[in-house]
Amino acid sequence: MRRRKLLTLVGGICLVLILTVLPFMAACAQPTPTPTEPIEFKVVGVFGPTHVGTIYLERFIDIVNERAKGELVLEYLGSGEVMSYGEMGAGVQKNIVQMLSAWAGLYSGLVEGVTQPLSLSRISPAEERAAGVYDYFNTVMNKQGLYFLGRSVTSIQPGSFYIMSTKQVVSPQDLAGLKIQLEERWAKFLTQDANAVPISIPDEEVYTAAERGLVDGSILTFDDYYSNSLFEVLKYILDHPFTIGSTARLINLEAWNSLPAHLRDIMMDVQMEEEVWATGQLKTRRAEMRQKILDEGVQFTTWSAADAQWLIDGMFVREWEDFMDRSPHTAKVRELLEQ
Repeated sequence: MRRRKLLTLVGGICLVLILTVLPFMAACAQPTPTPTEPIEFKVVGVFGPTHVGTIYLERFIDIVNERAKGELVLEYLGSGEVMSYGEMGAGVQKNIVQMLSAWAGLYSGLVEGVTQPLSLSRISPAEERAAGVYDYFNTVMNKQGLYFLGRSVTSIQPGSFYIMSTKQVVSPQDLAGLKIQLEERWAKFLTQDANAVPISIPDEEVYTAAERGLVDGSILTFDDYYSNSLFEVLKYILDHPFTIGSTARLINLEAWNSLPAHLRDIMMDVQMEEEVWATGQLKTRRAEMRQKILDEGVQFTTWSAADAQWLIDGMFVREWEDFMDRSPHTAKVRELLEQ
């Protein structure tokens, strides 16, 4: 009898222990939760693989990916080989790609040209941001489903663009009659002040056009000039740069807003850091590119100080006039840039 009671007691204790431990065992048996899938941003740009714009973009992507620790992955798809330039602005607007690095003219039609005056800024990106320039851009661009993150490539004053030609231009008078491939923003100065003939063709076609005598020159940065091997046909460079770049990074607004706050902070922090870094690096880059161009036998020409100032100031004034004609936002942007 005692033995039976003892067995009953022991059995009861075991049952209690089993019932107590069972929930913990069940919890332990549950599979490990699957990590949240990373957020992926597809990125495109307008420059070739060796261009400074692509080099800086890939550096930005690498730093963001490292800091995001797998939560956000930016993937650079490429340039014109994956999407035509004309489709890129709409591509990011429609969220086909989530990020774009491009000059202002590429997407200006989508945002009423609001960012084009970046090429005429005479302050640093940090000063532009503090002045509220980028905030103003976003009041306009957000309505079109776009977010302005910041500059892609900063520039050195007084500019980054040079007149390259098949003939040596030793004075302002030598510009008269020259057929020069250029962007629309420079057409006023070249036609009304320099009596040159503006030609509108893509940069990629300049080489062949110069060979055939269809153009006598082009207005480009060192990187654009060198990457297209134009030193083979445009043997002279007027050594008085004007106008800085307007290349910027845009993000699809819905994609930007969908990011957790800490990932948006990472992207913005890296953007601001890279703007400072790039400004310092660009001086070194320009010196390196100049030497490469000299090594190809290209001749640089300088004018008198007065003639050089005529070119730089004239381009500046006429470009502002052009932007005023084309965008209702230019006056406000200029006010912010020059306050």
